[in-house]
Amino acid sequence: MSYKIVIAEDHLLIAKAIANIINGFRNYEVMYEIGNGKALIDAWKDPRKIPDILLLDISMPVMDGYEFISEVRKKN
Repeated sequence: MSYKIVIAEDHLLIAKAIANIINGFRNYEVMYEIGNGKALIDAWKDPRKIPDILLLDISMPVMDGYEFISEVRKKN
């Protein structure tokens, strides 16, 4: 089984570094990196973009990690 991962991190270099590390492991693949919770909510309107694992930064602009979790709980 392969695990799909999304990284929600507003610092692009950190997101890319984490993605490079994860992609080096067998059975793990970073689907995409995204910069804030609002963009992640929008991306998840497409069920094909929902990962098995989410690495979520708590402190992000527009919508932080806490707000994102709150929104997801309301909708699901």
